[in-house]
Parts: sequence; C-alpha cells; structure tokens
Amino acid sequence: MNILHYFDKTDSMTAQYIAMLSRVSSHETAMFFATDCQEALKTLQMADINILHIHGCWRTSTARLFTKARTKAIRLVVSPHGQLEPWFFNQRYWKEKLPKALLFQRRIISQAYAIVVEGAMEEECLRKLNWNKRIIIVRNPIITCSITAEETLRQLTQIYRRIMDSNTIELMQPETLSTLRLAIKAGITQDIRWLNPPASHTPPHLDEEGWRQIRCYAQQEQIEQLIDRGLRILQCDCPHFDEMKSHPFFPDHYKPSKGIEETIGMSFTSENKRLIETFRLLHRLISRNKLTVCHLCELDKELREHDCNEEKLTESLEELRLLKSARRLMQVMVEETGFDEGFMPFPPLNDRVTRNIERQIKNHLKI
Repeated sequence: MNILHYFDKTDSMTAQYIAMLSRVSSHETAMFFATDCQEALKTLQMADINILHIHGCWRTSTARLFTKARTKAIRLVVSPHGQLEPWFFNQRYWKEKLPKALLFQRRIISQAYAIVVEGAMEEECLRKLNWNKRIIIVRNPIITCSITAEETLRQLTQIYRRIMDSNTIELMQPETLSTLRLAIKAGITQDIRWLNPPASHTPPHLDEEGWRQIRCYAQQEQIEQLIDRGLRILQCDCPHFDEMKSHPFFPDHYKPSKGIEETIGMSFTSENKRLIETFRLLHRLISRNKLTVCHLCELDKELREHDCNEEKLTESLEELRLLKSARRLMQVMVEETGFDEGFMPFPPLNDRVTRNIERQIKNHLKI
C-alpha cells in the first residue's frame, strides 16, 4: 500500500507525529509525505497512491487534494489532531470556520473512509458533529505513554488495510474484474462449458491483491459460496484468506440485503407466480437503491433451472407495469452474471434507466 501523508509543517505537534511515523515505517506500507499542495498533487499524479491521509483541518488546499483523489479513486483518511474540537472550532467561527465547513470541510470529513482521533474526548466531539460515523481511536505516543510508536503504526496499517478491503470492485483491474465475472457465471451454471470461450479456458493468474479483492467483494455482496464454487470450477490457484476478517468500512445507514427467497418465501402454486413476485420485489429494490448482485445471481439461477410460460409471464408483467423493469434486469444480468439470451423470457432493454441500475449496483458500497 502506498500512503500519502499531507500535513501543515508549521504545526509543530503534527510535524513531530509525521516524523515519528516516518521513523518507524515498515515495508508493508510505502509512505510519501507532502506539506505543499502542488507537491502533493504531483505525488498523486506520478506515484501509485492508494490512500491520501490528511492531517489537520481547515486548509483550503485540502479541498483541491480531496477532489483530485476522488477522480483517481484514491481513498481518504483524516486525522483532525484536535482541530474539530470546540476549543479550536469556535475560534473565528463566523468569519472562517463556518464558511469553510460549508464550502469543503464537512464534505471532506463525511466522505473519508475513516476519521482517526487520538482519544475519547475527541471521539465524542466528532460524534456530536455527526459528520462521519467511521471514527477510530489511535492514541498519539507523543502525548501519552500508553502506546508506542510501533503500535500506533500497526493500528494505522490495520485501518489502511480495512480501507483497501472496502468496496473492492472500484479498485479492480480489468483482469480481476473479468475473473470475477467468470467466477460468478461458473458458480451459477456449475459447468465450465457455459463460459465464453468454453473448455479451452485457461485458469486466470492474478496477484495476491487481485484475489483478495475478489474474496472481499464476495464476502460483502454475500455470494461467498457461489464465488468459491466458481473458482473451483475454473481451477484457480487462489490463495486462502481467512474470509477474511477484513472488517471493511460501509456507507452510513448500510444494511445487509435479504435474499429473494428469504423475502418472498417459497409457497407459490406456479413458477409464473413466483417470478411475478420476484420481479415485483426487484422493482421495489431498484426504486430504493437496494438492488445488489446477490439478487441478480438468485434471479439468474432461477431462470436457468425452472421453466415458465413466457407468453403469460410477459402479459402479466405488462398488466402490472413491470415489464420494462424486468427487461432492464435481463440486460443488467448480461453484464453482471453473464446471463445467456436463450434463458431470457423476454428481450433485454438497454436504455438510460438500465445504465442507472448498473451504476446503482456498482456503487451501493461506495463511501
């Protein structure tokens, strides 16, 4: 992991803290340091930075860095170093702090993957502000004897690892994403001959981070068993991760999704009635921004394994004004699960709403 620390060199306490981190840094994380905005922007552009760690608040230059980091999918950590506590916040409140909070500071804090505070009092102040719930205490060895510099670095490294294990689909390289799609389809069909190309397929070779991203994605999307089955069918030499005890960060108000069968039950007199209720549920989930790839995998499997009266199903969905929504789901499944046209009860629909659904699925874990 490559971490860029951005700090104010005129703040002596923060400068000491950064010097301490530099002194005890390990091979696990490569650290870069910048005190000037132009220098930091250049590092973000030239180096393969994974995480931007901003120390302190209220500098207008952090808004530029934040915007640049977001465009490059670089994740953000903020250490306020006490600068969001009332004694600091209330200095020049009307002329400086409130305008800056409205312009950029609140947005930076709310969209950070983690806020690192140095004690319980600072944590309480951040919780009262309610700008971000992902607050973690890492004590500062410069002001307390209860922790060593090495332990501080270890705890920060754990936070960085958790951040890189969060919403991993955003970080996947094309080869990793392709392997993920193959594993999903292989896990659903349980037969390598359904893949394209079929039996001539050679097992993919990814680096350790790529495999970790797939495993984390499977865990967060609740499709671990399906991915495990798919990887076995693909004969992938995937290193084992402890599933992974990664403890990723999630957006505020995130709740794990319930499966289709768990929600609608199994008591249906016909396959058509089951599918109608399924499409009704999925339409509702789309409207609430709660549709996930787990739902698509369930629908894919259902349509592959069970026959329905396609003509009557189409008529029923048309009467319920659900046909367009169902056709859009066919198109989304082509992209997400490799769904085959021969199993579609009606033709797919690819329009602006379909693309919005695809973005919804991709971004529902985005912070």
